[in-house]
Amino acid sequence: MKKYCIAILITVSTCQKPLSVQFENYYEKIPELAPLDLSKPILLEIDYVEDADYPQLAADDLQLFLKRTQTRAKELLGIHVIFQFKEKIQAKNFFEDHKNKFETAPFSYLAKEWYVDPDTENFSADVAKIIRQRLEKVDNTILKNYFPGNFKSRESVYQNAIEQFLKRIRSIQNERDTQGNPIYQKNIPHKKYFQSYTHWDSILYQYTHADIILYNGLIAGADTEMPIYVIVRGGVTSAFIENNAYRKHRGIGLVTLYPCFSRGEYFASVRGVYAHSDSIECAAHIFVHELGHLLLHKEENYTFEGSIHRAPPDLDYMKWVNAIKRHNKMRSNEIGLLKKF
Repeated sequence: MKKYCIAILITVSTCQKPLSVQFENYYEKIPELAPLDLSKPILLEIDYVEDADYPQLAADDLQLFLKRTQTRAKELLGIHVIFQFKEKIQAKNFFEDHKNKFETAPFSYLAKEWYVDPDTENFSADVAKIIRQRLEKVDNTILKNYFPGNFKSRESVYQNAIEQFLKRIRSIQNERDTQGNPIYQKNIPHKKYFQSYTHWDSILYQYTHADIILYNGLIAGADTEMPIYVIVRGGVTSAFIENNAYRKHRGIGLVTLYPCFSRGEYFASVRGVYAHSDSIECAAHIFVHELGHLLLHKEENYTFEGSIHRAPPDLDYMKWVNAIKRHNKMRSNEIGLLKKF
């Protein structure tokens, strides 16, 4: 009987498809997005994940932030959203509740294969290879927009981008939290893996409780799929939208707050110390940018300066917000539609 069971296990194991194939098959079966009825208010449920060691939003500030997002969504996208706050969860508890999702196929492919661990000896070499591969796919016009003043040749841009990224990610990781500790701590799981886009991505695919997760921490790291603006920022992903089969709108979002509310040394050095009201304004605009994906199904834009549909090109979020206010021209009709997130 035992031998028979072992034989079955071996057969199943050898027939198991690679994680990449499992994920590709899953993604291909996701139904294409259908237009939403935007003539009526759209309800979005919100969960808030909070790490007590990062800048926190008081209840009144959280409501002000959501109200500001509501106002800007109407002004910039022409949509009426209603936010329903569901739950506030401590980051450590949230991590413990959801860390099993990193091991759940096919989504474990994201956490395992896309992730670039900053604590490995090969990190710098891996990052250099990825940045080169990612930027080789970008045309000269966009490359010049994101790396102004460095364009002696494409090779010089690649080298500068790699050096800049490695310098910035280390500076970000060494910024101090409210307790005086580095914000990245490799021996504390939620402070390591919650700075990983790929681990959050694996959670978002499987999360059932809300349409949007607000997180007062940050995502700052390398992965194999980094877009150009994340490379420029030194690995910072401000927010993103992902497919989700459980939610009404077929998608789900994560919005991080630390990049806008940090008063730490590194963020202050690259964009100044924001007034609290400016931090709220920046975070609201980032949220609205993501609603353009989630509710209007707009593609990412890389060239329309002053459009809410172009993600912040660097960490100076207020400069991006002021450009949007100055241009007041979103050019939404010129931007293509996503079939899936």
